[in-house]
Amino acid sequence: MQYIIKKEKGYNGMSYNKTMREIPKDNILAYAAFYDYKKKLEHSNDLELEKDILKKAQKIDSAKDLFEFLLDKENGILKWKGALRIERYFRDKDEEYWDSVRKESFLNEIKKSCDDWNVNKEIVKKLAKNKDYTGISYSIASTLVYFFSKGNCPIIDTRAKRTLKDWYDVHDMDWDEYFNKCLEIVNKYGISIRDLDKALWIYQDIKEYLPICKCLSDSNIHE
Repeated sequence: MQYIIKKEKGYNGMSYNKTMREIPKDNILAYAAFYDYKKKLEHSNDLELEKDILKKAQKIDSAKDLFEFLLDKENGILKWKGALRIERYFRDKDEEYWDSVRKESFLNEIKKSCDDWNVNKEIVKKLAKNKDYTGISYSIASTLVYFFSKGNCPIIDTRAKRTLKDWYDVHDMDWDEYFNKCLEIVNKYGISIRDLDKALWIYQDIKEYLPICKCLSDSNIHE
């Protein structure tokens, strides 16, 4: 953890120095690498599944394909996101809600995802705030846009927001604030949004491991 001094203006117009925490680029990349290592250690197929979903997302041309893609319990988006608990929102048994018109509208909105971060930011907001799409939280919306934009959108969730709070001492962020902070970090360090996503997600585990590792090191335990 590094600390920087930033000039701020007080309510009376007077300048003062504010000490701010800052996470070095190398730390972020190390956390991202640990994310990959932990997935492999757990024999998880998440890394390969992610690559597969990114490819398949570009071939989705119908609402039927999209919903099958969402609900596939082995290789689908909700499976990768760990969100199969909300699959009930997308099941065909609810045809009165997810009629053909609503499904097409949903698909068309997602298909607008592109390589323009600001466009993707607004798509996520539209999906998550639209009462026509029950079950679409900001977490799910940003995941969908991440895949359909070929990786050009951060994925927001509770763990990632908690990490940003740990790193930068920020308050509970809404989507706009979260997105802007991620964009700031990515542009500053020249790293990929996926590396940042991984680092933000895994850091909550790393916080628990660090004291254990230090204890082992201090105990001079060897294999």
